[in-house]
Amino acid sequence: MAKVVVAVVPGADARLAAAFEVLAESPDGVARMRDLVLSLAVRGELSSDVAGAPASTTRGECEFEPASDAGSDAARLPFSVPPSWRIRRLGDLLDLFNGHAFKPSDWKPKGLPIVRIQNLNNPQALFNFCDAPFPARCAVKDGDLLISWSGTPGTSFGAFIWRRGAAVLNQHIFRAELKDPSLDVEFMRLCVNARLDEMISRAHGAVGLRHITKGNLESMAMPVPPPAEQRRIVARVDELMGWIDQFEAARNQREAARLAARDACLATLCAATNPTEVAAAWSLLATRFDALFTTTADIGLLRRAILQLAMGRRLVPRDGGPGSSRGGNLGDHVSFLNGYAFKTEWYRKTEGVRLVRNTNVSHGTLVWDEEARLAPDMVCAFERFELFEGDIVLSLDRPLISTGLKLARIQRVDLPALLLQRVACLRPLADSIDPDFLYLWMQSPPFTDAIDPGRSNGVPHIATKELARIPIDCPSREEQLRIIARVRHLMAACDSLGASLMEGYAIAAAASVAMVSCEGGA
Repeated sequence: MAKVVVAVVPGADARLAAAFEVLAESPDGVARMRDLVLSLAVRGELSSDVAGAPASTTRGECEFEPASDAGSDAARLPFSVPPSWRIRRLGDLLDLFNGHAFKPSDWKPKGLPIVRIQNLNNPQALFNFCDAPFPARCAVKDGDLLISWSGTPGTSFGAFIWRRGAAVLNQHIFRAELKDPSLDVEFMRLCVNARLDEMISRAHGAVGLRHITKGNLESMAMPVPPPAEQRRIVARVDELMGWIDQFEAARNQREAARLAARDACLATLCAATNPTEVAAAWSLLATRFDALFTTTADIGLLRRAILQLAMGRRLVPRDGGPGSSRGGNLGDHVSFLNGYAFKTEWYRKTEGVRLVRNTNVSHGTLVWDEEARLAPDMVCAFERFELFEGDIVLSLDRPLISTGLKLARIQRVDLPALLLQRVACLRPLADSIDPDFLYLWMQSPPFTDAIDPGRSNGVPHIATKELARIPIDCPSREEQLRIIARVRHLMAACDSLGASLMEGYAIAAAASVAMVSCEGGA
């Protein structure tokens, strides 16, 4: 695959081709390729005028070219640019006009389309319309440069050239007019987009919804090459982005074929009815691990299949005869301890015994980023809620979230600890079920599907009496131990595959960072 990438990248030098090779098959490789092209473009490392030239000497301390509005300030860039380039503030290059704050009551079934951020990010997004007078500054025509400056970092910020006819601009988007006729509007678009990380870092607000002020945006430094160089850079970027588009389309076709093959192999594995068939299906699957399981989500599906086979008693030979299996419900095999409703006024931050709350229950372990402790002089009164090493705890509020089941084992480092309400502790009854088997079963489809039957967001709350009614097929203790050993062996293969994926992601990330820093001297 890598050699194909090198061969078809148009006019790529060895460094760019090598970076594309590394990025080609990483999950976010296409996005990183585009970011890499933009980063190199605004450093002067893509255009033919500077190809093969020595390292730039114009650093971020360079001052403005003489201009009446430049004052004595200096524009700063975190990278070098060629000596023939200028460094100017965005506000010296563009006049920014904000859109109108349309209300839902202003929306009409026909009229001029109202350009909102979703209409910039998604050409398929539906328009609202306006048929009333609006400020002249909000009029939009083909060829206008628009800059969205509010919303979700990573999806809402960016610069766009409008090409969908006459329209009117909504708030949270600037229409930008070029102050200097020598500027190329397409170059300014890619220049702003190459500097989105700084733009977002200057934004204010919560993590999920932020905005950048006009003054902050205007103060951002922008590299400005000579006019002819701007046009050459735009043409080069267009060429490379066109190739990346083709590469992405081909990759999407390959990905569709991979997913179909992955699903077919997993279906064959899950359809196995006995250990011999499972072993044959697994052997076939193992020969294609690297090709079929290329994301952490893929490995999650493989883990789920292993647990489904294990709890369906198809992974190891079954014990036969009387007493080899006990059915019933979960409540027949475990006891439940519900947490106590400790009052918040009893909490301490730095002394006392930690309380296990919903927020502490993660996937497999407890997370103590947020601690609540019970005052030391009160602990003795609540010994009934004491937890012990190996205890299994389950969040009863939203037990299933997008990242998985909120189920954990208590470790020695977590103790001493007491159980808070809305968290349950499940303890196996003597000689009924092995704790490790119970823990595996609770991660398997027979349990997770029972508490979340087809609902992607999970039920808001589940009570222990509902948990007690979930059916369970509980084999003999000897068979449980064999199942545990086999699952651990197969999960180790998943762990190894996951570690290889993480290593590949790290290499791809380092390659793109190195590519933009090795010549820029940031």
